Amino acid sequence: MATTITSECINCGACEPECPNTAIYAGGAPWDLDGATSPAIAQDIYYIVPSKCTECVGFFDHEACATVCPVDCCIPDPANVESEAGLLARARQLHPDDTFPDDPPSRFRKQAPAAAGAVATGATGAEAVAEAPKPAPAAAESAVAPAPPAPAPVAAAPAPVAVAPRPAPTPAEAPKPAPEAAAKPAAPPAPKPAPPPAAASKPAPEAAKPAAAPAAAAPASAPPALAMMRLPKDSGALPGPIGEKHFPGELDADFDAVLASVSASPVRIAPAPVQIAFRFAEPILGAMPVGVKADLEEAVGSSGGFSTVRSTALNLILNLILYPVVLTAFAVVARGDALFSQSTGGWIMLGVLIASAEAAWRLREGVIHARPASELTYRGCWYGLALAPIGSILARAGGARRRTERKVGFDGFEGTMHEDKTERDRRYGTVYTVAEYANAYLVRLEMPRKLPLSSLKRLWDLPDEMPDYDYNVMLGDNVLSISASVRGETIRRLSYVSSAFPADFTTRIEFRKPVSAFKHRMRDKVLEVVVLKAEAAQFQHAA
Repeated sequence: MATTITSECINCGACEPECPNTAIYAGGAPWDLDGATSPAIAQDIYYIVPSKCTECVGFFDHEACATVCPVDCCIPDPANVESEAGLLARARQLHPDDTFPDDPPSRFRKQAPAAAGAVATGATGAEAVAEAPKPAPAAAESAVAPAPPAPAPVAAAPAPVAVAPRPAPTPAEAPKPAPEAAAKPAAPPAPKPAPPPAAASKPAPEAAKPAAAPAAAAPASAPPALAMMRLPKDSGALPGPIGEKHFPGELDADFDAVLASVSASPVRIAPAPVQIAFRFAEPILGAMPVGVKADLEEAVGSSGGFSTVRSTALNLILNLILYPVVLTAFAVVARGDALFSQSTGGWIMLGVLIASAEAAWRLREGVIHARPASELTYRGCWYGLALAPIGSILARAGGARRRTERKVGFDGFEGTMHEDKTERDRRYGTVYTVAEYANAYLVRLEMPRKLPLSSLKRLWDLPDEMPDYDYNVMLGDNVLSISASVRGETIRRLSYVSSAFPADFTTRIEFRKPVSAFKHRMRDKVLEVVVLKAEAAQFQHAA
């Protein structure tokens, strides 16, 4: 059977480095084979790829992952039964440069001698009991040759080992010839031990010992699977703060001086008449999706002309008037109700309820989760989808600065056993922002701040704060590449056994317009990079 990981997995990561075939992956991580990448089999727990698992045949006489699993969730998969020969063939295919013997270390060979020994032991006991009465006739003939009874105890000797009580009475009859045997020194017994050939065929456990020899040698290969148990108790000193760095192509000027040269205003600000027109259109434009409204606000360049927050609020007020009017008109035109009759009151109330429910849904973070206004998502209305193309055209015509933001949209449940998802994404280099200005781009990438939960962290008594990463910044072909990696053997070893903790990451950011040079600064675990556009020639004296 191929090995599988059950839902009891606690994501400790102890099994991943032990697999000799790299068949174990963290939840959500894609797996690869022969250069082809496939989607993850499991999302929330570690998983084993059946086509890469050999149940450690050819490497150990046990499954290494099951040996180190603290909750015993690495078990044979009853739905995927495989033979030892098939697993050995897979090991040879996965490791073409390695040589595997025809009798490799295998849990099949470790279990087979034990089962064979149990069967042989039962057969030996039965034969011993069946042959036990034979010494009695031999004792009767001892008047002529008392020596034959002597081998009987030799043949019966294995019986007390294999079968407990019954062979014991049999040797009890043998003591009778014992005095005569003492009178006649056992000269014949030397050739007579030939009868033990019958007994020699019986001790199947002895015959099974050569087959069990590989199992006896197993402890020599077991320590690699138990490498986790040989970890040092002291992790040593952690790396200190990283110093200031300078990279090829980087400006010599001070970071603050370069930042001061960046125009903080958008590329263009809409003229006053255009801003007034947008201001009057805000109640309707507020129905557009939040992304379009944000782009439009950037294009106008002034919150006085257009604001995402204000336009959404005005649109909610407009709907409180618009929906009752539309429903009342439907009642008058389609149903023939009088405009100022009592029957139209119900339609007006229905319109108000629909508008209120829609407003609560659009601002559900504040209504349901009681979040502040700065954390709300100002969604659009259903009829705003028809206005979205117009808003996109206006935003593109405005040509304002662009802003890209990469971070976790919804962090979900939090608790002592659940890690902050934003911190997890920082370890992959995906939490960053890119803001475009008239003459430059400003990139801010957040570095990891906390060490992930791990048994090694508790064993070594490591602090919660993540030591500074080593990093490298390179600019070329309008692409900014930021590579970062952990420092020190302690943190690198911790990354091997911790979930969602790669030892290094690379983030690539592509710019829409040509860029010429950059200047960076690392402060409070945030990497800030000013990337100047090609037209900003005053700071192009690169190092």
